[in-house]
Amino acid sequence: MRRRLSILCVLAWFSMPAPALSQPSLGGVIEWNSALGLGNDETTSSEVALRPEVEMDLGNTARFKVSARIRLDAFDKVEPGQPNLEGYDPLSRPATLGDAGTVELRDAVLELELGPAFVTAGKQQIVWGELEGFKVLDVVNPQSFRTFILDEFSESRIGLWALNAEVPLGDGNWAAQFVVVPDQTVHEIPEAGASFEFLASRFRFGAQASDPLPQQLRTERRENTLENAGMGARLTGLWSGWDLSVLAYAGTDPEPLGRVEITATGPELIRFHERRRVYGASAARSFGPVTTRFEAATQPNRHFVTNDGAGTLAHVEADQYSVAAVFDFNAPGDVFVSAQIVHDVVIDLSTDAIRPDADTLTSLYLRKSFQADRYTATFRWLGSDGASDGVISPNLSYDLNDNTRLQIGADLFYGERNGIFGQFDDNDRVTFAIKRFF
Repeated sequence: MRRRLSILCVLAWFSMPAPALSQPSLGGVIEWNSALGLGNDETTSSEVALRPEVEMDLGNTARFKVSARIRLDAFDKVEPGQPNLEGYDPLSRPATLGDAGTVELRDAVLELELGPAFVTAGKQQIVWGELEGFKVLDVVNPQSFRTFILDEFSESRIGLWALNAEVPLGDGNWAAQFVVVPDQTVHEIPEAGASFEFLASRFRFGAQASDPLPQQLRTERRENTLENAGMGARLTGLWSGWDLSVLAYAGTDPEPLGRVEITATGPELIRFHERRRVYGASAARSFGPVTTRFEAATQPNRHFVTNDGAGTLAHVEADQYSVAAVFDFNAPGDVFVSAQIVHDVVIDLSTDAIRPDADTLTSLYLRKSFQADRYTATFRWLGSDGASDGVISPNLSYDLNDNTRLQIGADLFYGERNGIFGQFDDNDRVTFAIKRFF
Protein backbone atom coordinates (compact mmCIF):
# COMPACT_ATOMS: atom_id res chain seq x y z
CA MET A 1 0.00 0.00 0.00
CA ARG A 2 2.85 2.37 0.82
CA ARG A 3 4.39 1.53 -2.56
CA ARG A 4 1.09 2.43 -4.28
CA LEU A 5 0.98 5.73 -2.37
CA SER A 6 4.53 6.52 -3.49
CA ILE A 7 3.66 5.68 -7.11
CA LEU A 8 0.65 8.02 -6.97
CA CYS A 9 2.86 10.85 -5.67
CA VAL A 10 5.44 10.25 -8.42
CA LEU A 11 2.78 10.16 -11.17
CA ALA A 12 1.23 13.36 -9.86
CA TRP A 13 4.67 14.99 -9.83
CA PHE A 14 5.51 14.05 -13.42
CA SER A 15 2.03 15.10 -14.65
CA MET A 16 2.81 18.71 -13.75
CA PRO A 17 4.81 21.15 -15.86
CA ALA A 18 8.40 21.66 -14.81
CA PRO A 19 8.09 23.73 -11.63
CA ALA A 20 9.71 27.06 -10.98
CA LEU A 21 11.21 26.32 -7.59
CA SER A 22 11.16 28.98 -4.94
CA GLN A 23 13.67 29.45 -2.16
CA PRO A 24 12.77 27.31 0.87
CA SER A 25 11.43 29.24 3.84
CA LEU A 26 12.61 28.11 7.27
CA GLY A 27 10.67 28.65 10.46
CA GLY A 28 9.86 26.96 13.70
CA VAL A 29 10.39 27.25 17.42
CA ILE A 30 12.94 26.23 20.01
CA GLU A 31 11.49 25.74 23.47
CA TRP A 32 12.76 25.03 26.95
CA ASN A 33 10.20 23.82 29.43
CA SER A 34 10.52 22.53 32.95
CA ALA A 35 8.06 21.00 35.44
CA LEU A 36 8.39 21.14 39.22
CA GLY A 37 6.31 18.66 41.20
CA LEU A 38 4.25 20.19 44.00
CA GLY A 39 4.47 18.56 47.41
CA ASN A 40 7.85 16.97 46.73
CA ASP A 41 9.75 19.92 45.20
CA GLU A 42 11.07 17.49 42.60
CA THR A 43 11.85 18.56 39.06
CA THR A 44 10.13 16.02 36.83
CA SER A 45 11.34 17.35 33.49
CA SER A 46 13.69 19.90 31.97
CA GLU A 47 13.27 19.53 28.27
CA VAL A 48 14.59 21.33 25.21
CA ALA A 49 12.53 20.86 22.06
CA LEU A 50 13.48 22.08 18.58
CA ARG A 51 10.69 22.10 15.98
CA PRO A 52 11.99 23.32 12.60
CA GLU A 53 9.64 23.74 9.63
CA VAL A 54 10.54 24.14 5.95
CA GLU A 55 8.15 25.15 3.15
CA MET A 56 8.90 25.37 -0.55
CA ASP A 57 6.79 26.29 -3.57
CA LEU A 58 7.13 23.86 -6.48
CA GLY A 59 5.56 26.08 -9.09
CA ASN A 60 2.08 27.56 -9.04
CA THR A 61 0.20 24.37 -8.19
CA ALA A 62 2.42 22.48 -5.79
CA ARG A 63 4.00 23.04 -2.41
CA PHE A 64 6.11 20.91 -0.08
CA LYS A 65 6.12 21.18 3.71
CA VAL A 66 8.24 19.29 6.20
CA SER A 67 8.62 19.62 9.95
CA ALA A 68 10.55 17.72 12.60
CA ARG A 69 10.82 17.63 16.37
CA ILE A 70 13.93 16.96 18.47
CA ARG A 71 13.46 16.44 22.20
CA LEU A 72 16.17 16.28 24.87
CA ASP A 73 15.23 15.83 28.55
CA ALA A 74 17.81 16.21 31.30
CA PHE A 75 15.89 14.15 33.88
CA ASP A 76 14.43 11.24 31.85
CA LYS A 77 11.33 10.86 34.06
CA VAL A 78 8.54 11.56 31.58
CA GLU A 79 9.56 8.44 29.63
CA PRO A 80 12.24 6.64 31.69
CA GLY A 81 14.86 4.88 29.61
CA GLN A 82 14.18 4.51 25.93
CA PRO A 83 10.46 4.93 25.19
CA ASN A 84 8.51 1.92 23.95
CA LEU A 85 7.72 2.79 20.33
CA GLU A 86 6.33 -0.59 19.23
CA GLY A 87 2.96 1.01 18.46
CA TYR A 88 4.48 3.12 15.68
CA ASP A 89 4.61 2.03 12.07
CA PRO A 90 8.31 1.63 11.14
CA LEU A 91 8.08 4.57 8.70
CA SER A 92 6.52 6.82 11.39
CA ARG A 93 8.61 5.72 14.37
CA PRO A 94 10.81 8.39 16.02
CA ALA A 95 14.51 7.69 16.40
CA THR A 96 15.79 7.55 19.97
CA LEU A 97 18.81 9.48 21.26
CA GLY A 98 19.70 6.93 23.91
CA ASP A 99 17.73 7.74 27.06
CA ALA A 100 17.99 11.48 26.45
CA GLY A 101 15.28 12.05 23.85
CA THR A 102 13.92 11.44 20.37
CA VAL A 103 14.09 12.76 16.82
CA GLU A 104 10.80 12.66 14.95
CA LEU A 105 9.56 13.58 11.50
CA ARG A 106 6.29 15.34 12.30
CA ASP A 107 5.01 16.19 8.81
CA ALA A 108 6.25 15.71 5.25
CA VAL A 109 3.48 16.74 2.89
CA LEU A 110 3.31 17.33 -0.85
CA GLU A 111 0.36 19.63 -1.62
CA LEU A 112 -1.02 19.55 -5.16
CA GLU A 113 -3.74 21.48 -6.97
CA LEU A 114 -5.06 19.08 -9.62
CA GLY A 115 -7.74 21.07 -11.41
CA PRO A 116 -10.42 21.86 -8.82
CA ALA A 117 -9.13 19.17 -6.45
CA PHE A 118 -6.65 19.74 -3.63
CA VAL A 119 -4.49 16.71 -2.81
CA THR A 120 -2.03 16.16 0.03
CA ALA A 121 0.24 13.13 0.12
CA GLY A 122 2.72 12.19 2.81
CA LYS A 123 2.95 12.25 6.58
CA GLN A 124 0.22 14.55 7.87
CA GLN A 125 -2.49 15.34 10.39
CA ILE A 126 -6.06 15.02 9.15
CA VAL A 127 -8.30 16.88 11.59
CA TRP A 128 -12.03 16.25 11.41
CA GLY A 129 -13.16 17.04 14.96
CA GLU A 130 -12.74 20.43 16.63
CA LEU A 131 -13.09 19.72 20.34
CA GLU A 132 -10.37 20.79 22.78
CA GLY A 133 -9.02 18.08 25.06
CA PHE A 134 -11.65 15.52 24.03
CA LYS A 135 -12.31 13.56 20.84
CA VAL A 136 -15.53 12.60 19.08
CA LEU A 137 -14.88 13.08 15.34
CA ASP A 138 -11.08 13.47 15.43
CA VAL A 139 -10.68 9.78 14.59
CA VAL A 140 -7.99 9.54 11.90
CA ASN A 141 -4.73 10.26 13.75
CA PRO A 142 -3.69 8.53 16.97
CA GLN A 143 -2.30 10.44 19.94
CA SER A 144 0.72 10.42 22.22
CA PHE A 145 -0.25 10.32 25.91
CA ARG A 146 3.29 10.91 27.23
CA THR A 147 1.90 13.87 29.24
CA PHE A 148 -1.69 12.56 29.30
CA ILE A 149 -3.89 15.18 27.55
CA LEU A 150 -2.09 18.29 28.84
CA ASP A 151 -0.40 19.09 25.51
CA GLU A 152 -2.28 20.74 22.68
CA PHE A 153 -3.63 18.25 20.14
CA SER A 154 -1.42 19.81 17.48
CA GLU A 155 1.57 18.64 19.55
CA SER A 156 0.29 15.28 20.81
CA ARG A 157 -1.47 14.14 17.61
CA ILE A 158 0.71 11.64 15.72
CA GLY A 159 1.10 12.31 12.00
CA LEU A 160 0.35 9.42 9.62
CA TRP A 161 1.43 8.59 6.09
CA ALA A 162 -1.74 9.15 4.08
CA LEU A 163 -3.29 10.30 0.82
CA ASN A 164 -5.96 12.98 1.18
CA ALA A 165 -8.07 14.54 -1.59
CA GLU A 166 -10.64 17.36 -1.33
CA VAL A 167 -12.97 18.09 -4.24
CA PRO A 168 -15.41 21.06 -4.38
CA LEU A 169 -18.96 20.25 -5.41
CA GLY A 170 -21.54 22.33 -7.26
CA ASP A 171 -21.22 26.04 -6.55
CA GLY A 172 -18.37 25.48 -4.11
CA ASN A 173 -20.42 25.59 -0.92
CA TRP A 174 -19.99 21.85 -0.54
CA ALA A 175 -16.90 19.65 -0.76
CA ALA A 176 -16.10 15.96 -0.61
CA GLN A 177 -12.98 14.62 1.07
CA PHE A 178 -11.44 11.16 0.72
CA VAL A 179 -8.58 9.71 2.76
CA VAL A 180 -6.50 6.53 2.50
CA VAL A 181 -4.22 5.75 5.46
CA PRO A 182 -1.85 2.77 5.09
CA ASP A 183 0.04 3.80 8.25
CA GLN A 184 -0.76 1.41 11.16
CA THR A 185 0.52 3.60 14.01
CA VAL A 186 -1.62 3.51 17.18
CA HIS A 187 -1.72 5.49 20.45
CA GLU A 188 1.56 5.96 22.32
CA ILE A 189 0.85 4.87 25.89
CA PRO A 190 3.25 5.64 28.79
CA GLU A 191 5.06 2.62 30.21
CA ALA A 192 5.45 1.59 33.85
CA GLY A 193 7.38 4.18 35.83
CA ALA A 194 6.61 7.06 33.48
CA SER A 195 5.47 10.37 34.95
CA PHE A 196 2.00 9.90 33.49
CA GLU A 197 1.75 6.11 33.66
CA PHE A 198 -1.94 5.18 33.56
CA LEU A 199 -3.08 4.04 37.01
CA ALA A 200 -6.88 3.87 36.67
CA SER A 201 -8.06 0.27 36.24
CA ARG A 202 -9.96 1.09 33.05
CA PHE A 203 -6.62 1.86 31.37
CA ARG A 204 -4.79 -1.13 32.93
CA PHE A 205 -6.95 -3.95 31.60
CA GLY A 206 -8.93 -4.03 34.84
CA ALA A 207 -5.95 -4.17 37.22
CA GLN A 208 -5.83 -1.76 40.14
CA ALA A 209 -2.89 0.64 40.52
CA SER A 210 -1.52 -1.54 43.33
CA ASP A 211 -1.64 -4.66 41.16
CA PRO A 212 1.51 -5.06 39.08
CA LEU A 213 1.08 -5.85 35.40
CA PRO A 214 3.33 -8.49 33.81
CA GLN A 215 6.83 -7.10 33.42
CA GLN A 216 6.92 -8.42 29.87
CA LEU A 217 4.83 -6.32 27.52
CA ARG A 218 4.55 -6.42 23.76
CA THR A 219 2.48 -4.45 21.26
CA GLU A 220 1.21 -6.10 18.09
CA ARG A 221 0.54 -3.87 15.10
CA ARG A 222 -1.59 -4.86 12.16
CA GLU A 223 0.18 -5.51 8.86
CA ASN A 224 0.41 -2.76 6.24
CA THR A 225 -2.01 -4.24 3.72
CA LEU A 226 -4.82 -2.79 1.67
CA GLU A 227 -7.27 -4.73 3.81
CA ASN A 228 -5.96 -3.06 7.00
CA ALA A 229 -5.59 0.46 5.57
CA GLY A 230 -7.77 3.19 7.02
CA MET A 231 -10.26 4.65 4.57
CA GLY A 232 -12.74 7.44 5.02
CA ALA A 233 -14.90 10.06 3.36
CA ARG A 234 -16.36 13.33 4.57
CA LEU A 235 -18.90 15.73 3.08
CA THR A 236 -18.83 19.35 4.28
CA GLY A 237 -20.90 22.36 3.32
CA LEU A 238 -23.06 25.34 4.19
CA TRP A 239 -26.82 25.20 4.57
CA SER A 240 -29.05 27.97 5.96
CA GLY A 241 -26.19 29.48 7.94
CA TRP A 242 -24.99 26.15 9.34
CA ASP A 243 -21.55 24.60 8.73
CA LEU A 244 -22.37 20.92 8.33
CA SER A 245 -20.39 17.73 7.89
CA VAL A 246 -21.05 14.00 7.71
CA LEU A 247 -18.31 11.39 7.68
CA ALA A 248 -17.53 7.70 7.67
CA TYR A 249 -14.18 6.12 8.54
CA ALA A 250 -12.96 2.56 8.93
CA GLY A 251 -9.50 1.70 10.20
CA THR A 252 -7.42 0.31 13.02
CA ASP A 253 -8.72 1.21 16.48
CA PRO A 254 -5.84 3.07 18.19
CA GLU A 255 -7.03 1.93 21.64
CA PRO A 256 -5.53 -1.45 22.59
CA LEU A 257 -7.13 -4.71 23.61
CA GLY A 258 -5.12 -7.14 25.71
CA ARG A 259 -4.38 -10.76 26.36
CA VAL A 260 -1.93 -12.57 28.63
CA GLU A 261 0.22 -15.39 27.30
CA ILE A 262 2.38 -17.69 29.41
CA THR A 263 5.93 -17.93 28.06
CA ALA A 264 9.07 -19.72 29.22
CA THR A 265 10.12 -16.55 31.05
CA GLY A 266 6.74 -15.86 32.63
CA PRO A 267 3.44 -14.16 31.74
CA GLU A 268 3.48 -11.63 28.90
CA LEU A 269 0.87 -8.92 28.35
CA ILE A 270 0.19 -8.41 24.68
CA ARG A 271 -1.58 -5.31 23.42
CA PHE A 272 -3.28 -5.72 20.06
CA HIS A 273 -5.74 -3.76 17.92
CA GLU A 274 -8.95 -4.61 16.08
CA ARG A 275 -10.61 -2.47 13.42
CA ARG A 276 -13.44 -0.03 14.04
CA ARG A 277 -16.01 1.84 12.00
CA VAL A 278 -17.03 5.42 12.80
CA TYR A 279 -20.01 7.34 11.41
CA GLY A 280 -20.44 10.93 12.48
CA ALA A 281 -21.83 14.38 11.84
CA SER A 282 -21.26 17.94 13.02
CA ALA A 283 -23.11 21.24 12.86
CA ALA A 284 -21.83 24.71 13.77
CA ARG A 285 -23.38 28.18 13.65
CA SER A 286 -22.97 31.62 15.16
CA PHE A 287 -25.89 33.32 16.92
CA GLY A 288 -24.75 36.86 17.56
CA PRO A 289 -21.83 36.71 20.02
CA VAL A 290 -22.27 32.97 20.63
CA THR A 291 -20.86 30.25 18.38
CA THR A 292 -22.24 26.76 18.86
CA ARG A 293 -20.91 23.43 17.61
CA PHE A 294 -22.38 19.96 17.92
CA GLU A 295 -20.68 16.67 17.14
CA ALA A 296 -22.08 13.14 17.20
CA ALA A 297 -20.59 9.76 16.34
CA THR A 298 -21.47 6.11 16.49
CA GLN A 299 -19.09 3.16 16.43
CA PRO A 300 -21.09 -0.03 15.83
CA ASN A 301 -19.73 -3.32 17.15
CA ARG A 302 -16.62 -1.76 18.64
CA HIS A 303 -14.38 -4.07 20.68
CA PHE A 304 -14.04 -3.54 24.46
CA VAL A 305 -11.77 -5.29 26.96
CA THR A 306 -13.31 -7.52 29.63
CA ASN A 307 -11.74 -8.91 32.80
CA ASP A 308 -13.53 -11.65 34.74
CA GLY A 309 -11.94 -10.54 38.02
CA ALA A 310 -9.48 -13.41 38.03
CA GLY A 311 -7.20 -11.74 35.49
CA THR A 312 -8.57 -13.49 32.41
CA LEU A 313 -8.77 -10.93 29.58
CA ALA A 314 -11.16 -11.14 26.64
CA HIS A 315 -13.13 -8.67 24.55
CA VAL A 316 -16.74 -8.14 23.51
CA GLU A 317 -18.48 -6.12 20.82
CA ALA A 318 -20.98 -3.36 21.59
CA ASP A 319 -22.33 -0.18 19.99
CA GLN A 320 -20.84 3.11 21.20
CA TYR A 321 -22.50 6.52 20.84
CA SER A 322 -20.91 9.92 21.57
CA VAL A 323 -22.39 13.43 21.46
CA ALA A 324 -20.76 16.79 22.20
CA ALA A 325 -21.89 20.40 22.48
CA VAL A 326 -19.59 23.44 22.45
CA PHE A 327 -20.45 27.06 23.23
CA ASP A 328 -17.97 29.88 22.55
CA PHE A 329 -18.57 33.56 23.27
CA ASN A 330 -16.86 36.79 24.27
CA ALA A 331 -17.89 37.75 27.79
CA PRO A 332 -17.73 41.27 29.24
CA GLY A 333 -14.19 42.53 29.68
CA ASP A 334 -13.05 40.88 26.43
CA VAL A 335 -12.83 37.49 28.11
CA PHE A 336 -13.16 34.60 25.67
CA VAL A 337 -15.16 31.71 27.11
CA SER A 338 -15.50 28.20 25.74
CA ALA A 339 -17.57 25.47 27.40
CA GLN A 340 -17.83 21.85 26.27
CA ILE A 341 -19.80 18.82 27.34
CA VAL A 342 -19.32 15.30 25.93
CA HIS A 343 -21.51 12.31 26.73
CA ASP A 344 -20.42 8.85 25.73
CA VAL A 345 -22.43 5.66 26.17
CA VAL A 346 -21.97 2.00 25.23
CA ILE A 347 -25.19 0.03 24.77
CA ASP A 348 -25.55 -3.42 26.40
CA LEU A 349 -21.94 -3.47 27.56
CA SER A 350 -20.85 -6.62 29.39
CA THR A 351 -20.67 -6.37 33.18
CA ASP A 352 -17.07 -7.66 32.91
CA ALA A 353 -16.02 -4.69 30.76
CA ILE A 354 -13.24 -2.63 32.31
CA ARG A 355 -14.77 0.72 31.30
CA PRO A 356 -18.11 2.10 32.54
CA ASP A 357 -21.05 2.01 30.18
CA ALA A 358 -21.28 5.83 30.22
CA ASP A 359 -18.95 8.81 30.64
CA THR A 360 -19.72 12.52 30.85
CA LEU A 361 -16.83 14.91 30.30
CA THR A 362 -16.96 18.69 30.67
CA SER A 363 -14.54 21.55 30.18
CA LEU A 364 -14.30 25.30 30.65
CA TYR A 365 -11.70 27.52 29.00
CA LEU A 366 -11.16 31.25 29.69
CA ARG A 367 -8.71 33.58 27.94
CA LYS A 368 -7.96 37.25 28.57
CA SER A 369 -5.27 39.38 26.90
CA PHE A 370 -4.16 42.75 28.19
CA GLN A 371 -1.49 45.45 27.78
CA ALA A 372 -1.73 45.41 23.99
CA ASP A 373 -1.89 41.58 23.96
CA ARG A 374 1.59 41.22 25.43
CA TYR A 375 0.14 39.35 28.41
CA THR A 376 -2.32 36.48 28.01
CA ALA A 377 -3.91 34.71 30.95
CA THR A 378 -5.76 31.44 30.44
CA PHE A 379 -7.67 29.08 32.69
CA ARG A 380 -8.65 25.56 31.67
CA TRP A 381 -10.67 23.03 33.61
CA LEU A 382 -11.36 19.50 32.43
CA GLY A 383 -13.66 17.30 34.46
CA SER A 384 -15.54 14.03 34.53
CA ASP A 385 -17.98 12.14 36.72
CA GLY A 386 -20.05 15.19 37.62
CA ALA A 387 -16.99 17.43 38.25
CA SER A 388 -15.80 15.18 41.13
CA ASP A 389 -12.72 14.32 39.07
CA GLY A 390 -10.67 16.78 37.05
CA VAL A 391 -7.63 18.95 36.38
CA ILE A 392 -7.26 22.73 36.70
CA SER A 393 -4.62 24.45 34.55
CA PRO A 394 -4.03 28.22 34.94
CA ASN A 395 -1.39 29.79 32.69
CA LEU A 396 0.17 33.21 32.14
CA SER A 397 2.29 34.08 29.10
CA TYR A 398 4.28 37.22 28.32
CA ASP A 399 5.57 38.16 24.86
CA LEU A 400 8.95 39.65 25.58
CA ASN A 401 9.20 40.63 21.91
CA ASP A 402 7.88 39.41 18.57
CA ASN A 403 10.00 36.25 18.76
CA THR A 404 10.21 35.35 22.45
CA ARG A 405 7.49 34.16 24.82
CA LEU A 406 7.73 33.39 28.54
CA GLN A 407 5.16 31.17 30.25
CA ILE A 408 4.32 29.99 33.74
CA GLY A 409 1.48 27.66 34.60
CA ALA A 410 0.26 24.80 36.74
CA ASP A 411 -1.61 21.50 36.42
CA LEU A 412 -3.62 20.57 39.51
CA PHE A 413 -5.36 17.17 39.53
CA TYR A 414 -8.08 16.05 41.93
CA GLY A 415 -10.49 13.14 42.33
CA GLU A 416 -10.54 9.43 43.15
CA ARG A 417 -7.42 7.43 42.32
CA ASN A 418 -9.45 5.35 39.87
CA GLY A 419 -10.76 8.40 38.00
CA ILE A 420 -9.71 9.62 34.57
CA PHE A 421 -7.99 12.65 36.11
CA GLY A 422 -7.75 11.64 39.77
CA GLN A 423 -5.32 8.85 38.85
CA PHE A 424 -2.73 11.63 38.55
CA ASP A 425 -3.49 13.24 41.92
CA ASP A 426 0.21 12.97 42.84
CA ASN A 427 1.26 14.70 39.62
CA ASP A 428 0.41 18.30 40.55
CA ARG A 429 3.08 20.51 39.05
CA VAL A 430 4.20 24.03 38.19
CA THR A 431 5.49 24.53 34.64
CA PHE A 432 7.88 27.07 33.15
CA ALA A 433 8.63 27.62 29.48
CA ILE A 434 10.62 29.89 27.19
CA LYS A 435 9.77 29.81 23.48
CA ARG A 436 11.85 31.39 20.77
CA PHE A 437 10.21 31.60 17.33
CA PHE A 438 12.31 31.88 14.16
